[in-house]
Amino acid sequence: MSKSIFVNVTPDPNAPPILQGVTLNPTSVQGGTNSTGTVLLNSPAPAGGITATLATNNVVAVPPGIVTVPAGQTSANFIVTTTPVTQDTVVTITALIGTASKSANLTVTKNGVPPPPSLSSITLNPTTVVGGNTSQATVTLSGAAPTGGAIVSLSSSNTAVATVPASLTVPAGKTAATATVTSKTVTSSATATITATYNSVTRSATLTVNPSSGGPLPAPSLVAPAADARFAPGTNIMFDWTDVTGAANYTIQIDDQDSFPSPLIVDQTVTTSQFSTSTLPTKTMWFRARANDASGNPGNWSTVRRFEVKN
Repeated sequence: MSKSIFVNVTPDPNAPPILQGVTLNPTSVQGGTNSTGTVLLNSPAPAGGITATLATNNVVAVPPGIVTVPAGQTSANFIVTTTPVTQDTVVTITALIGTASKSANLTVTKNGVPPPPSLSSITLNPTTVVGGNTSQATVTLSGAAPTGGAIVSLSSSNTAVATVPASLTVPAGKTAATATVTSKTVTSSATATITATYNSVTRSATLTVNPSSGGPLPAPSLVAPAADARFAPGTNIMFDWTDVTGAANYTIQIDDQDSFPSPLIVDQTVTTSQFSTSTLPTKTMWFRARANDASGNPGNWSTVRRFEVKN
């Protein structure tokens, strides 16, 4: 004869939490991409939290040394950082609390090997100079240069107008580098195409070289607004004047006195022969413009033209 006794067993509320598991999301990443790990407990962590030790069996995927589950919580996240690999690699990430351990596998794929950077662009600053002056050529890559740097070849289509060094090196870990373009004295405006080549990719930019005028650049002619034009407050007013050969940029001044004493309402340098604003005060004003050459020498001022912003 047998008898059965049912016993109801309840967890000890004072028992420390037990490590229930460790998960990874995602479980497969390209080398160089992170995965998020999570340590799971079977009950909330006590006051002060509970700390799990983390380990890896392969340094291509590395978690932090420890992660703490805060008091009252049953889980905590951590980041597993990976590095590029040449073949798919399975890495085991292990969490340990006391004598209990749990593991999860992370696959690091070879697609994570970053491609070599390509040549994105070459830019010149300024793009127009007076013969004998220099411009700066900036070469930009699509990504960081590899160990040892990236050697970019340079050439000029017209060495009688401008010359460049045979190459420049983008330092390892950097995406750009600058070289000096030296212009030659010319008797008439001429251009040279500056070309950069890296990993069979070519990019170009054009430098315009102007002759020295032997004096200030001529004054531009004012185009708009018309003389004595009137505008409502807040109107976006476009100021326009003619281009000047040899100009690297232009200066426009606007003031409520036709003698333009300091301080001015507007004293702005622009790269094109236009300027717009919608913030001028309600006043009668005058404006003028001038060209500046690549050496920063100012040209002659245009005539002065009056206009009005009025309610």
